[in-house]
Amino acid sequence: MKIQRKLLLSYLLIVGLFLALGIFLTVNIVHMSDLQNQVKHNVDINSNAYIYQQGMDEKRFASFVYSQGNTQLGEQMLVSSADTMQPAEDFLLSALANDPELFNKFTAVTNIDKNQINNALVEIIAISNGNDPNKFSLVNQQLGILMASMDEIAVKLADFRSITLENSQKATTESQSYANTSIMSAIIASVTISIIAIVLAVVLGKRMTDPLKKLTDIAGKVSMGELDQKIDIKTGDEINDLAEAFQRMINAFKMTTALSNETLETDEQ
Repeated sequence: MKIQRKLLLSYLLIVGLFLALGIFLTVNIVHMSDLQNQVKHNVDINSNAYIYQQGMDEKRFASFVYSQGNTQLGEQMLVSSADTMQPAEDFLLSALANDPELFNKFTAVTNIDKNQINNALVEIIAISNGNDPNKFSLVNQQLGILMASMDEIAVKLADFRSITLENSQKATTESQSYANTSIMSAIIASVTISIIAIVLAVVLGKRMTDPLKKLTDIAGKVSMGELDQKIDIKTGDEINDLAEAFQRMINAFKMTTALSNETLETDEQ
C-alpha cells in the first residue's frame, strides 16, 4: 500500500494544483463578468443621456418654433420631445439610484428642466397666446432664459457623459488586465504543473525501477549459484519488503547448501 499511497499523493498534488488554477481562473472570470456588466451599465447610461440631450435639443427647437407663432407645430414638437426625454429620464433615475455622484448630477439637470425651462416655456406659451403689445419682446426675454438654461443643461450633460465614458474605459481596461493575467497565469501554471508531473513521474519511476533492476540482477546471479549476494535496498515500501524477503531466501539457500555439504562430508567419512 506504500507505493499506492505515493502514487495517490502524487496524483492528488497534480489535481490540487489544477484545482487551484481553476479556482483562480474562475475568480478572475467572475471579476471580468462584473466589469463587463459595469461597462454595459455605463454605456446604457451614456446612451440614455444622449437620448435625453436629443430630446432637449428638440425641445429647444420646438420652443423657438412656438415663439415664432407656429403654435401647432411647436406643440407637436414639444409632445415629441417629451416622449423622447421621459423614458430616458426614467431609466437614468433608476439606473443611478446606487451612484450618488451621477444621480446628483442628473437630478441637477432635471431640476433645471422642470423649473427654469418649463417655467420659461409656460411664460412663452402664455405671452404668445395673449394680447400684450410687448409680447414679442417678452417672448424673446423668456426665450433667452430658456436657451441659457438649455445651454447649462448641455454643459452638465456633457460632463455627465464624460464621467460615464471614463468609467466604461476604466472598467474595460481593468477587465482586459484580468484577461491578460488569466491567460499568463494559465500558461505559466500549465507549464509548471506539467514539469512537476514529469518530475514526479521520473522520480517515482526511478525509485521503483532501479531497485527492481537491482533485484533482477541479483536473482540472475543467485540462479547461477552465486549465493554471496547482499541486498542493500532501502525504499521504505513494498519493494523494500520484497528485497528483505529475497535476502532471507538467499540466506535460506546458503543454509540449505551448507547443510547439504556437511551431510555429504559426513557420508564420505
